[in-house]
Amino acid sequence: MSNMFHGVRIAPYMLVAQYPEYELHLVGHSLGAAVAAFAALDFNARQWQPWITTFGEPRIGNAATNKHIDSVFGLNEDPDADASRDQDTFRWRRVTRINDPIPLLPPTEWGFGMHAGEIYITKPSLSPSADDLKHCKGAFDKRGIAGEDPSYPEKLETAMLESKGIWGALKESVPKLFASMMRWDISHRYRFWEVLIAHRDYFWRLGLCVPGGDPTGGGGHFPELAEWRLEHGIKNTPDLKAEASQETNKKIERETEMDSQKEL
Repeated sequence: MSNMFHGVRIAPYMLVAQYPEYELHLVGHSLGAAVAAFAALDFNARQWQPWITTFGEPRIGNAATNKHIDSVFGLNEDPDADASRDQDTFRWRRVTRINDPIPLLPPTEWGFGMHAGEIYITKPSLSPSADDLKHCKGAFDKRGIAGEDPSYPEKLETAMLESKGIWGALKESVPKLFASMMRWDISHRYRFWEVLIAHRDYFWRLGLCVPGGDPTGGGGHFPELAEWRLEHGIKNTPDLKAEASQETNKKIERETEMDSQKEL
């Protein structure tokens, strides 16, 4: 993690020095969101004033960490405060979506929580519209991802990880997980199969890069996108892959013909 963070920091350091008038934007998904979050704290301490957009950001710290983030980046801690504030002025946009378990982990009982700045996508499938977005107030807004964690925030102060250690925390949590699985009453945060569905559905997927194309049907066929383009009067773009292939074939034919002439 330290090597990754070191690499993330060096490139912006050079670019900020070269282009001081440019805004610095950090964007990340999942693990990349966690890296962007820690980088944001470092960059902000350097007075670089970064703008951050994360997708499916996991919980990166305890209550003190999140209060620090809310304070430093001017996020709304109180659901009833600054109700008239323009959401576009928030420098941190933590995008979450329904059924995604990653923003609910590590567990609340271990002392981990969320910071504010959440934009919650309520639509399970792609693509969401503006009506499907909820600009949440604070970190405990039940209209957002916090509403999918019944232990939040009541058990935030138990800090099981600190009091019992990692193995003690696992020893207490795992039996409860298996008991809930037997009742088929699995908490959203433990629905790990959603890592392959909800956690990825922030974006259109290009499909699996395998010979013969994606056997699951992904890539290239997005009827909703085609309808959206039609509604907004956007013409379909040409098949760039096919055009590139044709140009490559023509180039090979020309080179082959030139080689044949040289041999003659």
